[in-house]
Amino acid sequence: MVSAQRLLMLLAIATLAGCAAPSLPREVKIQINVPDEPYPGTRTRLITFDLVENRDIFLQFYETTSRKGMCSPTEVMARTHAHEVMSISFWGEAVSHRKSLNILSDSNGNWKTTGFGGVEVYDDPMGFPEYEYSYRALDKIHKWYLLNVPETQRKR
Repeated sequence: MVSAQRLLMLLAIATLAGCAAPSLPREVKIQINVPDEPYPGTRTRLITFDLVENRDIFLQFYETTSRKGMCSPTEVMARTHAHEVMSISFWGEAVSHRKSLNILSDSNGNWKTTGFGGVEVYDDPMGFPEYEYSYRALDKIHKWYLLNVPETQRKR
């Protein structure tokens, strides 16, 4: 039997470390957008509104993502010398709140394991969650991107 003090300590450590995301219901809708104008533009193109094929790699990506804390997307992009290359949203009746994960790439095309999510605290530059992505899961998403997003629709 675990003591209450030990349980609280383990909970605090897990919270500070940024636990992996909880599982999503299989019925969740997966939306994918890619920026399609030169940096620092913000316009995006909808690639899919409700992904049907290869859903498992996106669900695995979500489940292996860990939250690091709160951030400013501008600071994350400056710190990693990167720009947004893709955003993935998980939404629908199967989930209570839409969850977005933004993936970054550097000028050499290398995808970063650090990214950020959608705004949680409005009117605060540090109102965005910062995430750490699993390299293995990110690699699967990158391969999907190369096969499914036409070069003419990618950020230039």
